[in-house]
Amino acid sequence: MRGHLAARDPRDSNAASGWLRARVIPANGDGRCGIVRVVAFTPYAAETIADDALRAGRGAQLELEVSDDAASSGMAAIAERFALLGARGIKVNVHRMSVSGPGVGGWLPTPASAAG
Repeated sequence: MRGHLAARDPRDSNAASGWLRARVIPANGDGRCGIVRVVAFTPYAAETIADDALRAGRGAQLELEVSDDAASSGMAAIAERFALLGARGIKVNVHRMSVSGPGVGGWLPTPASAAG
């Protein structure tokens, strides 16, 4: 899985960019969230999120939320990046989270905290 997720050049004009919230929901069905990450979407972040989902096992769910201003092409690139998880029995859902700016809703870092 690692090789497939990291194979894309991050400078590719079709690659997604920006902030992403990833939530891995375990397959055991108890409704608790296993892992939540809020990250700048990079090849390393994609690999880490995929590893989290794979560790949760077959039947797990991966929810990926992007800001409401994310381009449709960026959302498609994110969905494509994680599509291989479906073959491993992990349901992937990519959607927009409605926010009006950085820091709103408690999941995007503010510009000051993102800088360091």
